[in-house]
Amino acid sequence: MANQRWFRLLLRIYYKRLLLLAMFVTLAVVLFRQIHYSKLLTAEEPMYKALQEDDRIIEIDMALNKPDVHKHKYRSNHRLDKITDSVSFFSKCPVCFGEELCSDVREGFLTIELTHPISTPNGEILYRGKKHESQDVTVKAFPPSAFEEFEKFICQNASMNVGCDVAVAALKSVLAKPDTFSASALLKSYKSFHPYSKSLSSHSCMTDRQAQTLLQLFDENHNGKMEANELINFYTALMIIPEKAYLKLLSGVVAIPSYLGSCGRLLFTEGGLQPLSNYVDEKWEVRAELGSQILQIIDDFQHAHSDMFLILPELTYEHFAVTHDNRVLVVDLSDLLLVDKPHSSALDDEGGFEEVCNEDCMTRHLAKLLAAEEKEVEKVCADVPRHGVQLMYATLCQEVLLVSETRRDFFGNSFKGRGRSRPPVKGLLHDPPENESDKIGELLEDCIHESTAGGRWQAIQALDDILILQSENESKGFFCFPT
Repeated sequence: MANQRWFRLLLRIYYKRLLLLAMFVTLAVVLFRQIHYSKLLTAEEPMYKALQEDDRIIEIDMALNKPDVHKHKYRSNHRLDKITDSVSFFSKCPVCFGEELCSDVREGFLTIELTHPISTPNGEILYRGKKHESQDVTVKAFPPSAFEEFEKFICQNASMNVGCDVAVAALKSVLAKPDTFSASALLKSYKSFHPYSKSLSSHSCMTDRQAQTLLQLFDENHNGKMEANELINFYTALMIIPEKAYLKLLSGVVAIPSYLGSCGRLLFTEGGLQPLSNYVDEKWEVRAELGSQILQIIDDFQHAHSDMFLILPELTYEHFAVTHDNRVLVVDLSDLLLVDKPHSSALDDEGGFEEVCNEDCMTRHLAKLLAAEEKEVEKVCADVPRHGVQLMYATLCQEVLLVSETRRDFFGNSFKGRGRSRPPVKGLLHDPPENESDKIGELLEDCIHESTAGGRWQAIQALDDILILQSENESKGFFCFPT
């Protein structure tokens, strides 16, 4: 009996030791395999591995199957680079256009293709970009030289040396004070930063009400108060690139690219656009539809905004682009003039024109606006819509729709746009159907040079009626981008 008890005790001890030994061996095997696997991951692998399959050699890119912790999850077929401070200058903020999209830029959600930039006649630099790897984006940058005089002013105003840290100096300068932003102060400031400019500017007819409307667009934290950095963003935009303010004001109101935001000194807008000039060899129905859209855009510039007339004194091919769904957009707002409706002469059904107005007439009124003293500006600007609308239609017909060999100068020396190079393309409405050819030609000539008061307005209405009828055969969305 005693022997049996001893035997059971020894058996229990034996099994316990056996169990502990098994656990130790299992743990050792697991650790060994883990160490071995880690070494395999860190070892260099060949870029390509050859596999034999039915007498064929297949090369597999091994890197495609390896996780890359250094790359963002969004990949691209194009060479897209992360946006750095050397491109965006966001370290200069708040002496920049804003920071709405800087978090997306830092996270790599916004990327940019640096290899094929496009320079515009205004000195801007355009890049193609992507947002979340799926949305086409246009990225607009500006050369550092555009900010040189502005940065000098900031340093001097803050009692700091030229070449100072403008991000610090701006907060100590007049730019951080709300009383800097009256219309007259903004116009004087613009002239001081552009002392050699002898042309119209987008500030020429600015009123205090306009200035406050634009200022409120820069309340990016939506707290109803203008913080110092928001005031400086506004001032920087108005002095260097007013287009940012106009994009914020007019997106969804008129046919312009959707405004996506800014980061540092970069502006991000709707991308994937094709230049209008790419369509000059499309079939007539396509061009008629695009032409009708452009005429509607000019009409919308007069009526779409409840408080302001929108005047683009010069319209060329460079001002227009076409979206993937065939919408025409105005892509250049750098010369946009805002005129308050309460201070302006109303346009009647005949366009509000009481006299024949061609080159001499338009040049005279532009020169009057350019030379106006501060006390005369409101009165002179009240007449701008009457002649500005005529000017838009006349330059549109001459520079885009017809591109006549006989070129009329509607500006004299009053407008900076005269330096633009004229693209070597045909008019958008070239070679219309034979049964409408003479009529369309006459209407375009009347649009450029009217012979009776209101004749240009009547020609535009008749031309639009023809284009609408001619484009009815072209169902919406039927045509594609030219290649």
